[in-house]
Amino acid sequence: MNIKIQLKPNLQELNDLFTVTFNNLHPKDSIHVPSFLIQRLDEWISIKELIKYYHYGKLIEARNDSDKLVGALFVGQRNPILWPDGHVAEIFILGVLPEVRGQGIGSKLISEAEKQVKNIGGEGIIISTHILMEGVRYFYKKLGYQEIGILKNFYINGDSVFFKKNL
Repeated sequence: MNIKIQLKPNLQELNDLFTVTFNNLHPKDSIHVPSFLIQRLDEWISIKELIKYYHYGKLIEARNDSDKLVGALFVGQRNPILWPDGHVAEIFILGVLPEVRGQGIGSKLISEAEKQVKNIGGEGIIISTHILMEGVRYFYKKLGYQEIGILKNFYINGDSVFFKKNL
């Protein structure tokens, strides 16, 4: 598995990866999230818009031995205007293909994000997920992230749970 910072992403490949990952919930989450509450990727985020935010963050990719993109994460300064005061980064999007989940790829992506945030002077990382995504919430807690609050109606379809880890 090759984990690296991607400076010139293939936008179609990246969009395809996130579309597949967002359309295939973790098995623990698919039990709890009714289909009418599931947002499509394009209802939530635009990959082209995300790329415009590059100068505030890093795209980290995971590729298999055949160079296939199997996971990706984008981490950046949570609020660039407040960065000197807060020094908190945010993982804005994380996705791992369903067929390779459970192999440690998500953990490796987050570990690399933590290193990158430390390298730019970050002191913590925030990440959030839909309140019904119990599998994802367990995953973040397993990696040392602590639940810090719930923001009501954050998503079109419900509440968001926020997690933070001090670095």
